Amino acid sequence: MTGSLKPALLSAVGLLFPLTGLADTYVGKVLDETGSPLTGAVVRIEGHGQPVTTGADGRYSFEIPGRSTARITVSYIGYVTGDAIIRSDGPEKDNTVRLSSDPTMLNEVVITATRTPKALKDVPVVTRVISAEEIGKTDATNIQDLLTEELPGLEFGFAMSQETSLNMSGFGGNAILFLVDGERLAGETMDNVDYNRLNLENVGKVEIVKGASSALYGANAVGGVVNLITKEHDEPWRLNLNSRYRNAGKEWRTGGDLSFNSGKWNSNTSVQHSTMNTIRLTDAFDTESKIHEIYGGTTLNIKERLTYRVSERLRLIARGGYFARTSDRANYDDHYHDYNGGLRGVWDIDESQNLEVSYGYDQYDKSRYTGGRRTHDHDYSNRQHIAHGLYTKFWGANGLTVGADYMHDYLNTYQFTDNASHSQTSVDAFVQFDYNPLSWLNIIASVRDDYFSASDNNAVTSRIATM
Repeated sequence: MTGSLKPALLSAVGLLFPLTGLADTYVGKVLDETGSPLTGAVVRIEGHGQPVTTGADGRYSFEIPGRSTARITVSYIGYVTGDAIIRSDGPEKDNTVRLSSDPTMLNEVVITATRTPKALKDVPVVTRVISAEEIGKTDATNIQDLLTEELPGLEFGFAMSQETSLNMSGFGGNAILFLVDGERLAGETMDNVDYNRLNLENVGKVEIVKGASSALYGANAVGGVVNLITKEHDEPWRLNLNSRYRNAGKEWRTGGDLSFNSGKWNSNTSVQHSTMNTIRLTDAFDTESKIHEIYGGTTLNIKERLTYRVSERLRLIARGGYFARTSDRANYDDHYHDYNGGLRGVWDIDESQNLEVSYGYDQYDKSRYTGGRRTHDHDYSNRQHIAHGLYTKFWGANGLTVGADYMHDYLNTYQFTDNASHSQTSVDAFVQFDYNPLSWLNIIASVRDDYFSASDNNAVTSRIATM
């Protein structure tokens, strides 16, 4: 019987071997209405893995084995999303997709790239906006889920103890600054902020600035900025409840937000709770795999934002939040907590001048529990006090922005000798000039000076961007 099986197996291998490595290749371009290439357009392939992005010449390329046609969806900032059916054996020109501009999107006002409100079409810095509609379609739980879905080329992975690591255009998490309504976050896990803190309940949009932004935000923004902006509702009241269950890991997420307007007051409260069981990937005796299971746990996010309009030109915004996460391990549990709050005043002095002043407090703690008791051998605490001021003045199409920040940063961690604690005060000031000498030319120049008490050194950074 062995002799009869051997020829059959060899025949089967011979039939399958020629197919190995063979795939149908699709090549095409994405152009605008004038025929110019669109660099960085996102091409999603129906029923096939991760999307791809176009290169500097607008060209895209991907492979799918055993298929001669594919349906793609192409999207680009400021353009209407397009669909097409392309062929693997067709010439590049037949697989070309032309997108038409979307005036509504181009007039979207963004603030992160220049720290002042500016229409997306006028921003001379690469900026991606993920709208509330797009956030809703992805049904993402937190910013990690959303960016994984919406930004090809961005990668999240596991670092030590399954803490999340980020790679965006070659930069790690310590070079990408994450903000919530322009406010910084305390705490980090392996050079990354805790992305579980950044849930998407009541987030109106996410602005992503790729490339160096250190002249406005400091060294933490040398690779880019991601800013989550809270949605503001004008209805008398609004209630949203949602829940999602996924079989993988038996993950259950439940959340909701409540907002109301009453006279000069506006309030928004959001809550999100999620649980996930540990997922077993391989046998514990599998020596080839570095990760045998993905740890489960629970997460709780509570946020409150209260706005009081003193007058038509002056408003006060108070915020507060609580975050708790437990990561379940085989022999111990890691607990994460965060408490944050702040007060901001925004004064529209007149049609051309604006002044913003704020104070924020953020405390992020980590601890380890074994057998239900805290061990104190992996304690971590980071506390930040941040004061901020920003003044803007416009003369027609030209503008001046002047700002300053003060931050007192306290850190206590088991990684310091004898569990010591250290603190640092940093002060910065920056100036930016928005110059429009011609109707078709925009120049933005900025310079920033940072002082760090721990090293008693200054650092000066500058940037110029044109469009």
